[in-house]
Amino acid sequence: MKTYLRFLRSYLQMDKELLRLSLCILPSLVFQVVIIVSFQISYKEIFDAASQREDFQIVLDWIYVILTASVLRVLMGMLSDYLVGLATLKVFSGLRYKLFHHLEWLSVRFYQGIKMGDLISRYSHDLQQSEMVTRQFLPNLIRSVILGVLSAVILFYFDWRLALFAICIFPFVILGARLFSTQAANATRRNQVANAELSSMIEEVATQHLLVQAFNLQDNFLRKFERKIKSYKTDFMKGIFLRGLVSRTSIFGLTISEVLVFSLGAIMTYHGMMTIGTLFGFFALIWNLSGAVDTISQYLPSFIEAGASMERIQALLDEKTDEPVPADEKKGGRTLAPLSEMIRFDHVSLSDLENKEILNKVSIEIPIGKSVALVGPTGCGKTTILSMLMGFYYPTSGTLTLDGQNIEGVSQTSLRSQIGVVFQQSPLFNTTIRENIRLGRENATDEEVENAAKAAEIHDFIMKLPQGYDTPVLEYGSNLSGGEKQRLAIARVYLRRPSLILLDEPTSALDLIVEGQINSLIAKLAKERTVVLATHRLASLQDIDYIYVVDKGEIVEHGTHEELVRQDGLYHILWKKQHGVVLDKEGNKPHIEIGFLRNIPLLSDMPDQILGRLAAEFYIEWANPGQTVFKKGSGGDKFYLIARGRVELRNPDQKPEDSLIGVLEDGDYFGEAALVRDSVRTEDAVARGHCIFLVLHSSQFDKIISADPEVKKSLEKKLAQRNHSIPS
Repeated sequence: MKTYLRFLRSYLQMDKELLRLSLCILPSLVFQVVIIVSFQISYKEIFDAASQREDFQIVLDWIYVILTASVLRVLMGMLSDYLVGLATLKVFSGLRYKLFHHLEWLSVRFYQGIKMGDLISRYSHDLQQSEMVTRQFLPNLIRSVILGVLSAVILFYFDWRLALFAICIFPFVILGARLFSTQAANATRRNQVANAELSSMIEEVATQHLLVQAFNLQDNFLRKFERKIKSYKTDFMKGIFLRGLVSRTSIFGLTISEVLVFSLGAIMTYHGMMTIGTLFGFFALIWNLSGAVDTISQYLPSFIEAGASMERIQALLDEKTDEPVPADEKKGGRTLAPLSEMIRFDHVSLSDLENKEILNKVSIEIPIGKSVALVGPTGCGKTTILSMLMGFYYPTSGTLTLDGQNIEGVSQTSLRSQIGVVFQQSPLFNTTIRENIRLGRENATDEEVENAAKAAEIHDFIMKLPQGYDTPVLEYGSNLSGGEKQRLAIARVYLRRPSLILLDEPTSALDLIVEGQINSLIAKLAKERTVVLATHRLASLQDIDYIYVVDKGEIVEHGTHEELVRQDGLYHILWKKQHGVVLDKEGNKPHIEIGFLRNIPLLSDMPDQILGRLAAEFYIEWANPGQTVFKKGSGGDKFYLIARGRVELRNPDQKPEDSLIGVLEDGDYFGEAALVRDSVRTEDAVARGHCIFLVLHSSQFDKIISADPEVKKSLEKKLAQRNHSIPS
């Protein structure tokens, strides 16, 4: 609750207009209280006049006072409601704007460490809870405090003895609140965290539905959700119980206090120590005081919840952002001039928040106007290097310079204004195609947008749509194919006219035909701009000026394509894996080189004639993203070569987060055991993106091997030496 009140006070201090508005609200609330108290004074005078048979005009005059006060009470209530609504709107509109702006500039590290459901819960539930308390409960709380204080003052005017007795016993009313409010606040805070975790699970299942269904993880996630629901229910009921204690103990104390005060007042009236009118007016004021305490006790749990909500919102606002400040306020925050010379990584190392090394003494030179590729297996550090070029991470040691300027001393805004990025999964927003392209340069004309689309070779497709460039893009671009989304991303980059273009696995999720088309566009980009391409596919690199091979966070090789192919290193191995398989343009007819098959240990010693016959028996199968290739426990009768795409091998018996065994890429193979024995799959295999497999059936393998007794004998000997330990 203290956090909530501190938040309101800070807004009043920052916004003078809001302060003036609040100063108008306070008199309106005070005036309402004066009107309410006037009823009790009127009742006293009416009862005294009636009981003592005084002039009837006195009774009528006080009735007129009550009627007038009733009208004024309604009018003043409407005015205060309007002013409170206006102030609440101003406060929480400003807070929503501040939060949204803050979220835009939070670091990449922050987003990697938080669950989206938790973030959304803070922006929706926590904000709404605080807004409701401010709009509905806070005015009533202030009104109740003023009413309680004013009623207590008039009580002393009516009869100081009975008033003193009432004031002495009323502290017991708030005893429950004092005893249980802290525990109630803690339980509420835990409940809000549990609610955020439920939201995160729903968000995960909704966005990862392909994986959930591909691995039949519905029951697994449902069990996890049930456990979290159980925890949520426990915290929820504990919070309800403790907040109820805060409220009900206060009401119990209030009831006892009313009975005691009324009993003493009745005794004093019986003995002639006060009039009946004074007793009635006194008890009406006691109702005011009791009502005020009752209102405070009822609203206190809501303020406890609002306090917990504001703590979560404030924790989010306290997160450090990457928002730039003017250069004269930030030492070294210089504007970066258009790049003209060299980008240089000089022995750059990078560690995560747990000091786990990601990059180790990486040295790279990127001449402006040239094209550079970063090559290596999944998880080697390619994307991290691109992220550092965008200023998302700074070196733990070593230096990254842009035309000789240290990147840490450069304004991030000026740096990123010179960069165009095409990600592996190009993000699109829920607006029109035209506006999605225009994100590259917001002041671009419609003609410039269309010229960019033509350069990305997507203009004709857009013009065939019913609304053309004004066609809405559905959530996550679900009404567009992967190739169309990548072309829009490339059009966005063309429109931006950047000095530096970064491409992060731009074709890894595309089919063969579209991949070739996108590679042609990338080649066109490489001739016009400085391009840094991160990829694990080598087919498009023959025209790249220079290549750096990354493995486990280190640069292990560098040179041109021709130089690296001649070396007996990682690039040469990757090239052999990917170069031994050739598909026709449509991806229908495979050609496998004998040398490629010889890289497979099981086939390495076989004669060329046998390998040639085996190569001719391979046929093509396709898989879509999330599609299960085979499941654990199923019979194995196929051997797979990956011509294009990525495949995840997972152990379904493990928890989803621990189930990943490995990721296979172009040129890798799996299911080898199916060729040599009746086997059962020991893991699940699922396509991570669009995949093209070259498949050899075990029956064809047996037929060819059995025709040559020597080859079959050699194969059986090799299997015996390996002790039947071939993985499936």
